[in-house]
Amino acid sequence: GDNKAACLVADNISEARSQPYWAKLRAFCHVVRGEIPAAELTADLLERTGHSAPHFYAALARATGLKIDDPVVTNHEPLLVAMARFSGASLPPPAADSGDATLSNLLKDALKLTPSELGQRLSVLTLMSQNGDDESPVGGYFDLDETMRRADASSWGQLYGVVTTSTDMGTSAKAAGELLRRADAKGLLAPFAALLGDSLAIIPAHLRAQGHIPTFAKLAVAENDLGALRGLYEALPANDRGKMRLALASDALGNGFMMGALGQDMTRELAGNGPNGGAGRSRAVRDAFIAVSLGAQLSEDSALSLADYNGHLTGRAAAPGALLALKAASERGARAETALRAASILGEGGPQNLRADSLGSVLSALQAAGLQELAGRLAAEDFLAGK
Repeated sequence: GDNKAACLVADNISEARSQPYWAKLRAFCHVVRGEIPAAELTADLLERTGHSAPHFYAALARATGLKIDDPVVTNHEPLLVAMARFSGASLPPPAADSGDATLSNLLKDALKLTPSELGQRLSVLTLMSQNGDDESPVGGYFDLDETMRRADASSWGQLYGVVTTSTDMGTSAKAAGELLRRADAKGLLAPFAALLGDSLAIIPAHLRAQGHIPTFAKLAVAENDLGALRGLYEALPANDRGKMRLALASDALGNGFMMGALGQDMTRELAGNGPNGGAGRSRAVRDAFIAVSLGAQLSEDSALSLADYNGHLTGRAAAPGALLALKAASERGARAETALRAASILGEGGPQNLRADSLGSVLSALQAAGLQELAGRLAAEDFLAGK
């Protein structure tokens, strides 16, 4: 594994530093740095708290040279394996799936973990090398491109380490974008974003834009952070098609559609005169349903374009009865019921899985019930999903 990387992570932990895992890791890091008295003091303080960890104390005694002939029992725990390897103790054959199993369990538990607990378990992955050697995985810990290309368990921990320890904000932004992208693919954007919150807060938008823009944009929408979304928009070059999606998402979050006209790009696409042909028109039709549901006005030309459109609306059509009940709750001003009925209609797939007309009905109902912020966030999420 990468002892130095894990120690850098431990050095930068401010929350819950007194928890046993971090204390044990700091004790080992003192040994790695040749700070033997500090290691022994840390272990002594930990033992005085009543924390029982006989295998750790034995491994530390061997690593410090106090009991160099004692065996080390690792039970395939990454920290004990790293300590045994450091002190030259014999090791049992590595469990073939230990890294994958540790990562799988972490992802399964992530929604239940505090940020500190999630960080602790990610740092464990830092100690897991691909091949059991003393050296870092191919290219070394700070070979970020190589780390990003790998999908093994240790790469997750190493990306976390880069985000929290690198003094180069561009490097941190790139690593954060990749780690958040992976988390988002697992449906875990929120807990990983909470974990990285302090690190993300100091990364400016133009550097985030060099990372993974779709993930950072989705995070901005989830956090209702209009400033971050606009910062990403301004950081993109003028000819980047992603600017239009970011602009639409910003308008949705900022209530920018109310009583306004559809944008020129959307109007051209609706008429079939855009640069993206039929695919562009299909997306513009969906965008128009969303924009109008948020209060946008249709020009006569746009209305004619929509009336002439005979293409297929993709997605799942909501049940008519469910939409009627939603409308009734909205008109009564029953906000909680409206939100619950809307969530039921959206289902697990979110707004992207609904047909455009069904999504428009849901957003209109939320708007009418006074739930504009929720409607805007759902609309922005769908806008960002477009191409």
